[in-house]
Amino acid sequence: MQISKFWCSAVPCLVASVALALLTLICYRLHFNLATASILYVIVVVLLARTGTFVSSVVASIIAALGLAYLAPPEFSFRVSNPFDDVSIVAS
Repeated sequence: MQISKFWCSAVPCLVASVALALLTLICYRLHFNLATASILYVIVVVLLARTGTFVSSVVASIIAALGLAYLAPPEFSFRVSNPFDDVSIVAS
């Protein structure tokens, strides 16, 4: 019984991981901007949240964040001069 619970959580997580990895590759190859890529990631995570379990949604969110970190420009090219902008960036 525990094994079937594991697979019910693992299969959507694996599907979402593969979908996010392919999405990262496509966004990188087609030179999508960060906003477009993040909207596509949100769509995948929301669809998984509606159909999968809580654990698979959390794992997909972490993978999406790593994918966005891969697509984001280098750290030194992004400067924030106002400290209140940091809060708005983190909140979005």
